[in-house]
Amino acid sequence: MPLSDHEQRQLDQIERALYAEDPKFVSAVRSTDPKVHYKRRIWKAAIGFVLGLIVVMAGPILNTMPISIVISVAGFLLMVFCCAWGLTSWKRMTGIGAESDPRKRAKPSRAPKASFMERMEERWRRRHEGP
Repeated sequence: MPLSDHEQRQLDQIERALYAEDPKFVSAVRSTDPKVHYKRRIWKAAIGFVLGLIVVMAGPILNTMPISIVISVAGFLLMVFCCAWGLTSWKRMTGIGAESDPRKRAKPSRAPKASFMERMEERWRRRHEGP
């Protein structure tokens, strides 16, 4: 939806004021590509996944029973978290799955369902009419 002339003028005025107040911030925001942010998150998730794998393997190596189980479970949870974090960043970076977002998808209009009694009456009619 396009902005009205008044709203566009207000937005331009806000931009000029922000540029006058903090030009470094404005240049940093304008030059930043969102994909760079998501790539950085994917790398962090990959490093976290490898660290989680190392922690999972370190649990049995420590050989103290209750602590080794806790350490291994913590490493596994770290791996799962980093995997989910990396996959969501990858999806946002590539745009995969945006069309299947249930919030953006329009629901098809359906005819209202018939009540239980109406369905039973319809079945009764069909039974007596025959095939």
